[in-house]
Amino acid sequence: MNAGRHPCLPYLGGMSTTATLSPIEARTEFIATLSRISSLRQLQEKLQKATQVRFDENLIARFRERFGKRRKASRSIAWAALPELAKEMFESEKVRLEEEATKAGCSAKDIEIANERLKVLASIALINPGTESHLFHQVSAGDYHTQGFGAATYAKTNAERVCGKVRAHGVKAEIRSSEVKGSESYLSTNYEVYVWVAEPIDMVILQLRPEEPLRVVVQRMLKGGANPRVAFPFLPYGYEASVGLDNFGNDLPAHSTENSPVLIAKVA
Repeated sequence: MNAGRHPCLPYLGGMSTTATLSPIEARTEFIATLSRISSLRQLQEKLQKATQVRFDENLIARFRERFGKRRKASRSIAWAALPELAKEMFESEKVRLEEEATKAGCSAKDIEIANERLKVLASIALINPGTESHLFHQVSAGDYHTQGFGAATYAKTNAERVCGKVRAHGVKAEIRSSEVKGSESYLSTNYEVYVWVAEPIDMVILQLRPEEPLRVVVQRMLKGGANPRVAFPFLPYGYEASVGLDNFGNDLPAHSTENSPVLIAKVA
């Protein structure tokens, strides 16, 4: 892996927009950002729970003011008895929660920005190779049971897509298959993708790395006998021919991939 400085990755969130990061620096910030997102989610959950408790207590209190303190009360009972008031209180608490989360820096927008930063960092963060294999991805023919007797084919192409992505980022990977006992024969195959990395954080970085170009993935699926629209239902009619492929994944003659648009695969 090249640990030199990356020429175009800007810092975000109050840092210099012209500064650049090396893969090692990006890895360090990736780990810190991942930890920060976890803390933000915990704080967000804490605020949500506090808001729920406050809403329940206030709604039940209003219910007892109206119907008497001895009446059995719960959130659902109070909501059913006072639906309009409950909705009004709910919207008020929702606004208050958003204000509190924004003030604490753990709003949905804050977490979204941090996650986008994480993806940017992952694109160049150093991935340390390892001497032992680790399970990175698994898929079963049963996951594609709607494809009938072709289920194993689609499971295999799914594993090949993940394996191809990992290898494209310079990491050693292999696919291993096994049989799942107790399943129908055509649904019994399980595929696992193993990668050779140093530690779990390397697999997190890999997960967020970009996919291979769409043409590469589609061509591999066609050659494997799978319909790419099962994984990519957004593909328009005639996509294969537009990127120089026939229906079996072979390159069409006189087609130049240099003039083809490069799209990144995004699995549905």
